[in-house]
Amino acid sequence: MPDRISFTSQLNNSIQVGDMLLFVPVNDEDFVQIGGMNPTEIGTIEEIGQWTFTDTTTGESVDYFFIDVPTGTLTASGASTSNTIAGQTPLFLFRKNNQSNISTLVGYFGRVRMTNTDAERNELYAIGSEIFVSSK
Repeated sequence: MPDRISFTSQLNNSIQVGDMLLFVPVNDEDFVQIGGMNPTEIGTIEEIGQWTFTDTTTGESVDYFFIDVPTGTLTASGASTSNTIAGQTPLFLFRKNNQSNISTLVGYFGRVRMTNTDAERNELYAIGSEIFVSSK
């Protein structure tokens, strides 16, 4: 069974299976990174999901969101959420997989028609475009 990290708030819409999950401990008071630590890799995200829990005493429904990573990677990285040091909170980050999120323009094209409405001939100095890779 994979290691599961649960959250009570909505996850970022861009996170997806195959992304790398990271963490860094931060101070509870001002949410500042502790001791200049660099983010630690936990593991590749295997599953992302959500479930609803209903409190039997209050009848209130609470949505929980979860991320699964390979078994043993959570404790090996030191990111155990149940054993946090007093005054510290784990801040979880994710890094996109560059290999699966890069696309090319193969199969896409643009067509432009430029018309000079002046009676005189005009000189065209330059035509440019901006294209960027997007995480879909």
